[in-house]
Amino acid sequence: MEPATPEIGTAFATNDLSLAAFMVVRGAKLLTAKRYGRSYKFVLQVTAQQAHTLKMAFVNSECSKFDAAVRDLKTILFGAQ
Repeated sequence: MEPATPEIGTAFATNDLSLAAFMVVRGAKLLTAKRYGRSYKFVLQVTAQQAHTLKMAFVNSECSKFDAAVRDLKTILFGAQ
Protein backbone atom coordinates (compact mmCIF):
# COMPACT_ATOMS: atom_id res chain seq x y z
CA MET A 1 0.00 0.00 0.00
CA GLU A 2 1.30 3.45 -0.86
CA PRO A 3 1.85 6.16 1.77
CA ALA A 4 -1.26 8.07 2.81
CA THR A 5 0.00 11.48 1.72
CA PRO A 6 2.72 11.36 -0.95
CA GLU A 7 3.55 14.62 -2.68
CA ILE A 8 3.70 14.53 -6.49
CA GLY A 9 5.20 17.71 -8.00
CA THR A 10 2.55 20.40 -7.59
CA ALA A 11 -0.03 17.80 -6.63
CA PHE A 12 -0.79 16.36 -3.22
CA ALA A 13 -2.39 12.95 -2.71
CA THR A 14 -4.25 11.75 0.38
CA ASN A 15 -6.66 9.01 1.38
CA ASP A 16 -8.12 11.18 4.15
CA LEU A 17 -11.58 12.32 3.05
CA SER A 18 -11.81 15.04 5.70
CA LEU A 19 -8.41 16.51 4.87
CA ALA A 20 -9.22 16.49 1.15
CA ALA A 21 -12.56 18.22 1.77
CA PHE A 22 -10.87 20.83 3.99
CA MET A 23 -8.28 21.53 1.31
CA VAL A 24 -10.97 21.94 -1.37
CA VAL A 25 -12.91 24.35 0.87
CA ARG A 26 -9.68 26.32 1.35
CA GLY A 27 -9.20 26.64 -2.43
CA ALA A 28 -7.26 23.56 -3.57
CA LYS A 29 -8.34 22.20 -6.94
CA LEU A 30 -9.38 18.53 -6.93
CA LEU A 31 -7.57 16.77 -9.80
CA THR A 32 -8.79 13.20 -9.27
CA ALA A 33 -10.79 11.11 -6.83
CA LYS A 34 -10.63 7.33 -7.18
CA ARG A 35 -11.88 4.33 -5.25
CA TYR A 36 -9.73 1.25 -4.71
CA GLY A 37 -12.08 -1.29 -3.18
CA ARG A 38 -12.87 0.04 0.29
CA SER A 39 -10.23 2.77 0.17
CA TYR A 40 -9.86 5.85 -1.99
CA LYS A 41 -7.35 8.47 -3.08
CA PHE A 42 -7.76 12.18 -3.71
CA VAL A 43 -5.21 14.20 -5.67
CA LEU A 44 -5.28 17.97 -5.24
CA GLN A 45 -3.38 20.69 -7.06
CA VAL A 46 -1.26 22.43 -4.44
CA THR A 47 2.45 23.01 -3.91
CA ALA A 48 4.33 21.16 -1.19
CA GLN A 49 4.36 24.33 0.93
CA GLN A 50 0.61 24.89 0.44
CA ALA A 51 -0.08 21.25 1.35
CA HIS A 52 1.95 21.59 4.54
CA THR A 53 0.21 24.83 5.48
CA LEU A 54 -3.24 23.34 4.82
CA LYS A 55 -2.43 20.17 6.79
CA MET A 56 -1.38 22.27 9.79
CA ALA A 57 -4.50 24.44 9.46
CA PHE A 58 -6.67 21.29 9.35
CA VAL A 59 -5.08 19.75 12.44
CA ASN A 60 -5.62 22.97 14.39
CA SER A 61 -9.21 23.50 13.19
CA GLU A 62 -12.62 22.57 14.48
CA CYS A 63 -12.93 20.41 11.35
CA SER A 64 -10.32 18.04 12.72
CA LYS A 65 -12.13 17.79 16.06
CA PHE A 66 -15.43 17.17 14.26
CA ASP A 67 -13.81 14.45 12.14
CA ALA A 68 -12.40 12.75 15.24
CA ALA A 69 -15.83 12.81 16.90
CA VAL A 70 -17.45 11.25 13.80
CA ARG A 71 -14.82 8.49 13.79
CA ASP A 72 -15.38 7.84 17.50
CA LEU A 73 -19.15 7.59 16.99
CA LYS A 74 -18.65 5.19 14.07
CA THR A 75 -16.44 3.05 16.28
CA ILE A 76 -19.17 2.96 18.92
CA LEU A 77 -21.78 1.98 16.33
CA PHE A 78 -19.81 -0.39 14.13
CA GLY A 79 -16.70 -1.30 16.15
CA ALA A 80 -16.91 -3.94 18.85
CA GLN A 81 -20.08 -5.90 18.22
